[in-house]
Formats: sequence, structure tokens, C-alpha cells
Amino acid sequence: MKRRVVLLTGSAVLAFGLILAGCGSNTNNASNVSNSSGSSTSDSSSSGSSSTSPTPASSSMSNGDEQMIMVTASDFQWTLDKTEVKAGQPVHFMITSTEGTHGFEIEGTDINTTVSPGSDQTVTWNPDQPGTYTIVCSVMCGTGHENMKTTITVK
Repeated sequence: MKRRVVLLTGSAVLAFGLILAGCGSNTNNASNVSNSSGSSTSDSSSSGSSSTSPTPASSSMSNGDEQMIMVTASDFQWTLDKTEVKAGQPVHFMITSTEGTHGFEIEGTDINTTVSPGSDQTVTWNPDQPGTYTIVCSVMCGTGHENMKTTITVK
């Protein structure tokens, strides 16, 4: 009986550790750094199309009609180098993670990809409708996961 309790306790501790390892357990960074205000979303019928592929975050894909945003995921926050884009023009998100594994999701659209340290992702989004879209983490990444959100404005 004692051995069973020890095994169950060890399993619970291991599971909790794995959950925290997704983002780290640094609760000092649990506050969200948002680059703009508002949190409304648009439905997926007006979200445009997307594609994802692993590429280095430093590659350049922008031409005259395309827009590029550098995105960094870290413990419980998104950092975007730009938070406004134009409707009707492709947006390339170059996503990298400096801490933990995260899911880059734009709510109300079909954009959702996972990024881990060392495996950067490029996501292309074609926003058709102006509005404010919320970016969240779709991978449970630790104790500050629910605070990992920011917005992007389509004009």
C-alpha cells in the first residue's frame, strides 16, 4: 500500500512538472505585455486563408503587398514588432519561442500553429475584414497560460 501511494505521488509530481516545463515556472513574467487594446474577434468566414511552414525567423518574405510581423513567444507573453496591418494583404508572422512550447492562435480564424525553442514557424494570414483580433496561446504552457494574449488590428 505504501509503495502505491509513493508511485501515485511521484506520478502527480512528474505530471505537474511537465505542465510547468511547457512555459517554465517563472511566475515573475506572468503579466501580459499587450501591444494594443481591445479583444474583439472576427468569425472564420472573414478570416482569409493561412499556411504554416517551419522557417528561420530571420528570413525575409515581404514584397510590396505583403506584410511581415516578427513574433516572439516567451513565458506567458507575446511580443510583436507591429500590431497593425492592412486588410486584403497577406501577413507573414515569423514566430520564434525563447522559452517553452506555445501555440500561436488568432481567435476566430484558422490560424493555429505550435512553436518550440529551436523550431521557428512562419504563418501566412490573409485578413479580409478590418477589426481587432486576439492572439492567444493554444498550448497549455504553465501557470500564466491564460494571460498569454495580445491583439492585432486590421485596418
